[in-house]
Amino acid sequence: MHLISCPSLRGICGGRQAALQLLTVIRQELRSGRDAYRALWPRVETLKPTSMLKKYTVEYSLHFQRHPSPERQYYYTDDPLAYEEFIQHLLEKGVGVLGLKHDGVDLAPADFDRVVKVAASAAAANMIRVSLRIPAEEERFRFGFSA
Repeated sequence: MHLISCPSLRGICGGRQAALQLLTVIRQELRSGRDAYRALWPRVETLKPTSMLKKYTVEYSLHFQRHPSPERQYYYTDDPLAYEEFIQHLLEKGVGVLGLKHDGVDLAPADFDRVVKVAASAAAANMIRVSLRIPAEEERFRFGFSA
């Protein structure tokens, strides 16, 4: 359906001729705006979109038992809870955590240790809850893990 044949547009403008004039003015305004945009930013349309740097990065290696893997794997996320949960899963599975980054910068050793300690306590609390089949509140009361 064309805009000119649209009864509501013709009703607003007062007829077919007025609707044509309105559409011509709108088209000219859009063209002039697009040309002004191209003059200001001539190469915007040729640039490829780039992805933003993720806030949290975990660098790990899938080494099992005595066979170290030379490849390094990376996990990227913007969610701090998913970041700590992923580290917790790595610790549970015995995967080597090689580095932790925040905003593309390696964490200081004290911060690295703190993140690993929080993930390890959450993993321990989860293992106790599953093994003893107790709720989280009872585990927290009896064993004192903060997870």
